[in-house]
Amino acid sequence: KIPLLTNIHTGLVLLWAIRLFLFLLHREFVSWPEWHVSIKNVNERQKTLEARLPIWIATSLFYASMFFPCFSRMVQTLAAHDTELTMNTSIWGFTGKFGICLQVVGLIVESVADHQKGKFKRIPGNQSSWCNVGLWSLSTHPNYVGESMFWLGTYFGGVGSQSITQLPLGICSFAGVCGILAVMNGACKTLSIKQNAKYKDNKQYLQFAESHGVLGPLLKRNKILHS
Repeated sequence: KIPLLTNIHTGLVLLWAIRLFLFLLHREFVSWPEWHVSIKNVNERQKTLEARLPIWIATSLFYASMFFPCFSRMVQTLAAHDTELTMNTSIWGFTGKFGICLQVVGLIVESVADHQKGKFKRIPGNQSSWCNVGLWSLSTHPNYVGESMFWLGTYFGGVGSQSITQLPLGICSFAGVCGILAVMNGACKTLSIKQNAKYKDNKQYLQFAESHGVLGPLLKRNKILHS
């Protein structure tokens, strides 16, 4: 029987995928129809299979590597022939349990941030306005913070199960989490550049961008020197 924590670990990834699918579907066809037009334009430029196939393969391999920590846990369960060992949640250890907690917190943060921004943008006149409500008043990109936390938690949740015999899985898992963190970092930088150009005349935004970062309020140099 698969241990409860193993089911939770994998189930949270499935829940994240379902939530993302529904969020993107709602954003493309309901809250942000302009985005649907942009997607159609991209598809028009990539009509041939030769143009789309490399993207499909690369994306599939990327997300597969992010799922490998869950796969490692499943392999561990199959390798545990002793029923008591399989049922014993202590094989997770502190790191694995911490990873699940990080998954839960990250999923909540990402979901709340997306909901708050979507609700703000649906207010008449706010479609092109800077969102500064809820978590967005604390961080420049709280949704990316939440997603980064989630995938770090997924990695930590599975790393404790990776023995030397699972070295290839360990390497793929590490590559996956490094890859998603690099993607999140690049997305934050790109979006910050766009926002700086879009809201360059908004004094409130400029003050916020100067005093806050992705992880929240920044420590001013003069505060550090005089502390």
